[in-house]
Amino acid sequence: IVGTLAAAYAEAGRFGEAVKAAQRALDLATAQTNTAQADMIRANIALYAAGLPLRDTSQATTPSNPTRP
Repeated sequence: IVGTLAAAYAEAGRFGEAVKAAQRALDLATAQTNTAQADMIRANIALYAAGLPLRDTSQATTPSNPTRP
């Protein structure tokens, strides 16, 4: 849930708050020894620190999938 909050902050352009929330999510994942989740959160923190929001591009239009909007 905290990771989702971080993504929402980033989407709103509130990158400092996004980094703080994501750091909290990372702390929780680390405490639970959830390495895969922690790695994903670290990547998200790098995006937020660079001033970029988290975007799911898996449904984006591609030449191999021209019917997706």
